[in-house]
Amino acid sequence: MTVEEKITATVRISNIPKSAIAKDLFAFFEAHTGKGTVFACDIVTDHKNWKSRGFGRVQFESLEAKSVAISLSQSGKLLFKGTHLSLSSSFDDVIFRPVERRNRVESGVLHAGFLVKGDSMCVVESWEGVKGWVMPERKSVEFLVGFNGGCYKLEVQFGDVLETVGCCLDGEKPNAVLFKCKMLVHVCALRGWRELG
Repeated sequence: MTVEEKITATVRISNIPKSAIAKDLFAFFEAHTGKGTVFACDIVTDHKNWKSRGFGRVQFESLEAKSVAISLSQSGKLLFKGTHLSLSSSFDDVIFRPVERRNRVESGVLHAGFLVKGDSMCVVESWEGVKGWVMPERKSVEFLVGFNGGCYKLEVQFGDVLETVGCCLDGEKPNAVLFKCKMLVHVCALRGWRELG
């Protein structure tokens, strides 16, 4: 996939007033595209006085919210602190993460262990509140695990996964994915995934 083909939920913004701060820009876009539709934003600043250089980026929760914002810009309805903002698609996210929601688990449970039989796992450790992101663009799965007040990132490359299997934990419907890996982490199961595509 080339840079030109990469789809993101991020827009590049021009005409940002010099007095603007990212918090205000974030609130402005949420007011126009809906509560919970903005994921992150940044404003490029001058290193001498940290004032806005007039451009930045906003990353939305979905492609639909991005489309709404671009449509509002094209119809001249994005007046921010007396200035009409100009939007265009960006090939770079503010914070890299999967564009499609189906590739994100925001609060799952990660179980790590090893297989004791063909279909049984001996759990060595479990963590709750884990974020899991399938990153097809990077050919990896990332887990963000909170432990003892810190946050740790576990990245598993697709090439290190021998097999993935949908499985059921506490129910009849598949609600977890089992990863059989080549390396140190022999088996991981992340509860919270509805369906992987």
